Amino acid sequence: MCFSADADFVSGAVIGVVGLATLTKVEKPREIPLAVLPLAFALHQVIEGFVWQNLDQGNARVGGVAVYLYVSFAWVVLPVLAPLAIMLLEPPGRDRRRMAVFVGLGMLAGAYLASSVFAGDISAHAVHHTIQYGGAGRLANEATVVYIVATCGAPLLSSRASGPSSGSASRTRSRCSRSRSCRRRGSRRCGACGPRSSAC
Repeated sequence: MCFSADADFVSGAVIGVVGLATLTKVEKPREIPLAVLPLAFALHQVIEGFVWQNLDQGNARVGGVAVYLYVSFAWVVLPVLAPLAIMLLEPPGRDRRRMAVFVGLGMLAGAYLASSVFAGDISAHAVHHTIQYGGAGRLANEATVVYIVATCGAPLLSSRASGPSSGSASRTRSRCSRSRSCRRRGSRRCGACGPRSSAC
């Protein structure tokens, strides 16, 4: 991801400090998976630093322990851990069940990519100051689509999304549910809620 081994090591250290600070903010056990992600990303960056070092020795394409550790987290662990961390923050009910769909998609992508890792065909090479990892097999494009949906869909559609639109929509829905006029009509919508949007 970064431009050099030094950049990876420095960014890993910075992200690690942020990760330690994040862990101090944990109040409930179900917050731990999300809070541990910055530390995991920090270690991930450090590992890629060692991949860069191998490439800097003049090798056009490398494998080895560092490469397999890097892709094991990025390809197998992250597509499950990221949506799972979001799901655990959701209250029991519809929102958590919705996030479970993304966890399932992450498990699907992770399982396929894990088979590629275990096949032993993973390698890394430098392209325009970035590292590209190959060996994901003939369904790599399909797995990538599922991966992106799992890891990006969960935070975007979470009821706890922190964007202004989703936050205001959540507060509006709360006011709507308490509104007597809404309850009298037995409707899920009212003038305060407006038409249901993607932010809802």
